[in-house]
Amino acid sequence: MKTIWRKAHVSRESAAENNVNFKSNSPFSVQIPQNSSYVLDSELADQIVTALRKNQADPNVPVLESNPGKLSEKLQGELDHKVLTVFHWDYTLVWLRVVEANSIYQQHEDAVIAYIPPKKSSDGPPLTVFTVLPENKEAMFLLYLIMSFSGQSGFFTLGHPEWFLDENLVAGVSSDMRYLIRLTPHSNVYDIIALSEVETFLNFLRQMMSKRTQRLIIRMEELVPNCGIRLIAAGHTMIEQTGDLSPYNFLQIFKEMKTWPEYDGSPMKHHLFDSAGHLFDDDPDLKS
Repeated sequence: MKTIWRKAHVSRESAAENNVNFKSNSPFSVQIPQNSSYVLDSELADQIVTALRKNQADPNVPVLESNPGKLSEKLQGELDHKVLTVFHWDYTLVWLRVVEANSIYQQHEDAVIAYIPPKKSSDGPPLTVFTVLPENKEAMFLLYLIMSFSGQSGFFTLGHPEWFLDENLVAGVSSDMRYLIRLTPHSNVYDIIALSEVETFLNFLRQMMSKRTQRLIIRMEELVPNCGIRLIAAGHTMIEQTGDLSPYNFLQIFKEMKTWPEYDGSPMKHHLFDSAGHLFDDDPDLKS
């Protein structure tokens, strides 16, 4: 989707000028994060609303726009929905969870959650969320999802929310080309991986994908010595690279690895134990 929107680092004044003049009963006075991004172009908002309404899993659930702008105006006009509360808040800025603003952050999230009825994961998404991901903050959003999903906090206390992301994920594509991405958790996600294993699995992936061209068996031998024969028996080859594997392949290796006798006392087990609770601590994207 080619964009015609302009993304800006906004101040309180410019956001108030450019955004919709909603009536709000929000009890909070919220400082706008400096790198928040808004949809400010009416034509683009029309395109996004059309795509969103066409692809929503359930058109009757609430729609939330992070940092509301023209998109919320279009949705309100189309659906004649009452706006219950409005505030400018970028939930992808997950470091607010761990600094002095944590209590304020939690209030903002809880204010939205209070308006939305929860649903069982088997009954579909309880809400649809649209956001413009700030440039180079994809890791932030990933961390937000991991923290919220594995801890069953935030929007995940309501069930499995559906996300529509305005993002540029393709390297080398012109900066004026972006994509509208739909992200919906599987209804059987708890059968795929236990909540307690999500963070551990992500740390395992980081070790395996530090270099996509490295040989799978050689890398696994470094982390779990003497495991190569097990991988060969499972159908993997000496020339297979980590970049050749799908997420499902990695998940299968991860689950099998934890049953191997070689895993006990291995560098991999020690690393996963030591890194518990510190996902992405060394990621430069989370420190900018």
